[in-house]
Amino acid sequence: MSTPQRKEDKVVKKHAHAKDLQHKDLSKTVTQNTWNDTLKLATKELKVELIHTKSFLRRSSKPTKTEYKTMLRAHLTGVLLLGFLGYFIRFIHIPINNILFGVKG
Repeated sequence: MSTPQRKEDKVVKKHAHAKDLQHKDLSKTVTQNTWNDTLKLATKELKVELIHTKSFLRRSSKPTKTEYKTMLRAHLTGVLLLGFLGYFIRFIHIPINNILFGVKG
């Protein structure tokens, strides 16, 4: 009397390379292949990114003195405007807050 085959045994025997897989742990093989594929893909993407970075750096140049001054002026203007706006909002907020929620004596 033969014992009934398990479902996993049937699946393994269906494959053409079943003899090789019967002696190996399938989960380790799948994990190993997935890890290798992921590593290959990551290195390929890194190489492509490095090529694009080198290309960009070759095409770019340092700003001239006038370009630098223009950018500096624009950034300083933006920082000053935002600072003034924050100060103004805080300055208006304090009296309104005291009127609405102030302590009555």
